[in-house]
Amino acid sequence: MTGERFNDSEEIIIEEVLDLDFVQELQDEFVKALGIATLTSDVEGNKLTEPSGFTDFCQLMRSSAEGERRCEESGRRGGKKARKRGEAQVYECHAGLYDFSIPIEIAGEHVCNVKGGQIVPEDPPTKEEIRSIARELNLDPERMEEKFENVPRVEVSQVRAAANIMQLVLSSLSEVWSHQYQLEEFSQKRTEKFNDAFDRIESISASAQELTASSQEISSQAKNTEELLEEVEESLDRTEDIYNAVKKIADKTTILGLNASIEAARLGQEGAGFNVVAEEIRELSENSKESIAEIEKTMVEMRKKMDEIHSAAGETSEITDEQANAVEGLTEDLQRVQHVMREVLEMDI
Repeated sequence: MTGERFNDSEEIIIEEVLDLDFVQELQDEFVKALGIATLTSDVEGNKLTEPSGFTDFCQLMRSSAEGERRCEESGRRGGKKARKRGEAQVYECHAGLYDFSIPIEIAGEHVCNVKGGQIVPEDPPTKEEIRSIARELNLDPERMEEKFENVPRVEVSQVRAAANIMQLVLSSLSEVWSHQYQLEEFSQKRTEKFNDAFDRIESISASAQELTASSQEISSQAKNTEELLEEVEESLDRTEDIYNAVKKIADKTTILGLNASIEAARLGQEGAGFNVVAEEIRELSENSKESIAEIEKTMVEMRKKMDEIHSAAGETSEITDEQANAVEGLTEDLQRVQHVMREVLEMDI
């Protein structure tokens, strides 16, 4: 009844794995069939079932605290021997009777022993030895001897055969209990992993929704930027109209200055004052040309920058829209994954 340990990190709780009511029933039927006392205990010797078919001799001995201690100690030694060899072992108890111990393993872990026996061997203890044990336990020697006479006498080969029969039954049950335990462990761990996955998916979904909202906000701001750029472009167009008007005035001023100079030269001395005005007009014209050239250069650069900003804003809006759509698709995929995982979790394995 050995197997690979399923989980080294957790201790098996016997009551949650073994059907102790069934084990009790099995013990009782075993006694009816073979007349051999039986008891199931944990690895420390503590009782897990009620004794089945215990002899009056052993019950009397266990009525003494010291007798109980000796019986339990004998059982522990027999259990360790059986566990070490991995099979049923027949041994002599402290009172000289035949007992046997069968180790039960669940998923590779030794969890308990089925013990039986209370059989007088072929070479039984003497009456004086029985009386001596009674005195050591502060029990009535005559009563002890009387109870001993009623203990079944069976050959050791029959005790071994009985132990082997019980072991065959328990081996099959141990396999069933082990598989059941492993399935329950797997189901529990699967549930834990799925719940952890649910939490992670919900966290990712929440982050995705936040990202979607941010993308939509960025897209909205990008569109607002485009609208502002259009307004700026309209203002720039109006500025160009003003620029063109000023340029025409500057050109006319240049012509006016030239005409004034010609007229001043024609008038000679009488046109000297007019010549001063002509010089002022020419100087104003030159200054206007320089200013207009600077304005034109600035407007060209502004137009170039505006085109770049407009292009970038358009790309940003397009990218954020695509990103928002992708995140929404991811959120829907995650929700579908959650749905499938819940269906799997609810399935029986």
